[in-house]
Amino acid sequence: MQSFEVAWLRWLWLMIVMGVALIAALVLGFYVAGRSQPPAEPARRENAAEPTRPVPLLLTFLYIGIAIFMIGYVLYVWLGGVTY
Repeated sequence: MQSFEVAWLRWLWLMIVMGVALIAALVLGFYVAGRSQPPAEPARRENAAEPTRPVPLLLTFLYIGIAIFMIGYVLYVWLGGVTY
């Protein structure tokens, strides 16, 4: 019984570390990237379209990593025959 509890404790620590890493990535992706850009020039009235800001590179890697993880996890559960 104790080994079962230790395994859950390890998963809990892993989830805490991954949560902190996710929060750090979001802060770096949104807050820091937004502050590092120079102030935008006022929009000219001849072109009514608003200037677009590209997605920060860190968020692009985060999105790609999440997609790869989801695909890999589904394949792992499907092909590995994991049952709950």
